[in-house]
Amino acid sequence: MAWGAGPHPDGVHHLEDGFLRSKVFGAQLVPPLSLVVDRAGIYFDPNRPSDLETMIANSLHLSEQEWQRAAELQNRLITGSISKYNPHPSAALSLPPGRRILVPGQVEDDASIRL
Repeated sequence: MAWGAGPHPDGVHHLEDGFLRSKVFGAQLVPPLSLVVDRAGIYFDPNRPSDLETMIANSLHLSEQEWQRAAELQNRLITGSISKYNPHPSAALSLPPGRRILVPGQVEDDASIRL
């Protein structure tokens, strides 16, 4: 088992923070709430498919009950405002009218940026 997307020999499982991390950032050394273990690659590395990509590609074969469960879980995440990091409570933005551009950010040394 090895962390992240680095060059690992075949058969090594990739480990990374899961999609539900913590109320604070990992740099504060708080253990993650979830982890992703992937035998093929890792979800943010476009150079090779990951187990997650394969599962999504095969999701067309889910039963109606599985689709319903997925929709319910997705709804719980949305209504609970749950994201990978929840360091601050949600607040209404006071923005002037007009067009806006969202620029998502990432810390410059994050593995997803290096790939």
